[in-house]
Amino acid sequence: MTEVLRTASEAWLRQAVGGLGPLFMISALLFLVQRWAQHNWARVIGWRGVTYSTGWIGTPIHELSHLVVGRLFGVRITDFRLFSPDPNSGVLGYVNYRVPRWRLVELPQIVGTFLMGIAPLFGGAAALILLRYVLVDRADDAAFAAAIQTFRETLARGAPGAAVDPFFTLVTESFRPLWNNADDPRVWAYVYLSVAIGAHLAPSRADLKGGLRGFLVLAFLGFVANVVAVTQGIEPASATATIADWTAPMATLLAFALALNVGYGAIGFALALLRR
Repeated sequence: MTEVLRTASEAWLRQAVGGLGPLFMISALLFLVQRWAQHNWARVIGWRGVTYSTGWIGTPIHELSHLVVGRLFGVRITDFRLFSPDPNSGVLGYVNYRVPRWRLVELPQIVGTFLMGIAPLFGGAAALILLRYVLVDRADDAAFAAAIQTFRETLARGAPGAAVDPFFTLVTESFRPLWNNADDPRVWAYVYLSVAIGAHLAPSRADLKGGLRGFLVLAFLGFVANVVAVTQGIEPASATATIADWTAPMATLLAFALALNVGYGAIGFALALLRR
């Protein structure tokens, strides 16, 4: 039994750190960078300028992600606004819901509150994937797909740390269509939309508030699933690779949006200095 728990624990950690870790790490960086970038640009074009230059698309995608996941998990939504800027509070949109009680029958809603909190990561990444498919020449997709395959295989069989270099290769491949097609106006539309979505993508503190219970439940269920898999002779590495199949493209495009927002914030910072 000790060996089963050890193997299940190692698999669970690999799935959490390797499969989901990049998403959460990039989310934390996006949260810091988007606040910094918006502060810099607010000094240049004002709060309304920032709101209506990027928030018109970034905020609805953010809030719609909360709303869709909440509905899917049966969370009771009491009120929502996909885009309703309030200069007094700084709030651009919101989704309010009834906090589920700690009862077995409301377990799906408890898990749903956590997934609602992180939903903009997946909704924003899905929007970026769709935009890439529509606006960017897909001649480099073969190299991008090969990089994803290398990342998932490394993650499934090696230590999570061994996947760092393959992940950065993935990020590099996500930029390749830009410098290969810099004369295509669609590419620059993609860059702008990626900045706008990335500027309002990361979950806020309010988004994550109340989701701790759901996270603990989900983590426990994941560990139990690994214990069952090991006792049934199922290789947990296959689950790690499956998670990577879903999260690697998302994390890569979130890293792409993060890099663009660092540049966006740096330009705003420079312009703010020139206005002094």
